[in-house]
Amino acid sequence: MKEQKKLLREIVYSRLKSRIVIGKLPMGSKLSENSIASELGVSKSPVRDAIQMLERDGLVTVKQQSGTFVVKPSKEQLKEILEHRHAIETACLRYCDRDFLPDLGQELAGIVEQMEFSIEQNNTALFYLLDHQFHEKIVAAAGNRLLVKSYELSNTLMAAILNQYGLSDEYVLKAYKEHQLIANFLINSDLEGAITILDDHLNVERNIYYGYQFKEFLNHVGVNLPDQDKL
Repeated sequence: MKEQKKLLREIVYSRLKSRIVIGKLPMGSKLSENSIASELGVSKSPVRDAIQMLERDGLVTVKQQSGTFVVKPSKEQLKEILEHRHAIETACLRYCDRDFLPDLGQELAGIVEQMEFSIEQNNTALFYLLDHQFHEKIVAAAGNRLLVKSYELSNTLMAAILNQYGLSDEYVLKAYKEHQLIANFLINSDLEGAITILDDHLNVERNIYYGYQFKEFLNHVGVNLPDQDKL
C-alpha cells in the first residue's frame, strides 16, 4: 500500500513538473487539486503530496487562503538562479577529471550538432531541451552528487522560463556558437579556454539584460533593458 502511494505521488509529481517546465502550466497560474486529481484519475492525496514536492523544488508557491500557484520568479530570484548556475557550472568544469575532458567534449559536440539541426528546423522547443542537456552534462561530469542535486533546481527553473518566454533569434545563434566553442576547447583538453567561454556564456548581467530577452517576463519582474551596445 505504501509503495503504491509513493508511486502515485511520483507519477503526479513528474507529470506536473514536466508541464511546468514545458510551459503547459504557465508561470503564475493557479493549480486546482480537484482538477488535477480528476484529470489524472487519482485521489487528492497524491496530488497534495506532489504539490509539496514541487513547493520544495521552488516550482510552486502555496499561499494561505489563496491557493497554489506556479512560481513566477522576481527580478531578484532570476538573478539568484543565474548566479547559482554560473557558480556550479564553472566549478564543476574545474572539478572534471582532466583525462576525461576530450570525451566530455565529444559528448557535448554531439548535442551541439543536434542544436544546429534544431536551429535549421526553427524548432525552439528542441533547442531549449538540448541547451538543458548540454549544461547538465557539464555538471554531471564532475561526479559530485551534491552539486548535481543542487543544480537541478536552478536548471529546471531556467528551463521553465525559457520554454514560456523564449530567447531572441540573435541570442539562440550566439548561444549555439558558444556551446560549440566550449565543446571544441574540451576536445582539445583546453580547460581554461572552455571555462573562459562558459564564464562569459553564463555571465549574470548579460543574461538578464541582453541574452534572455523574454521581454514580457523582464517587464513583469521590473527589469529595465539598457542599450545592448553598453553591455
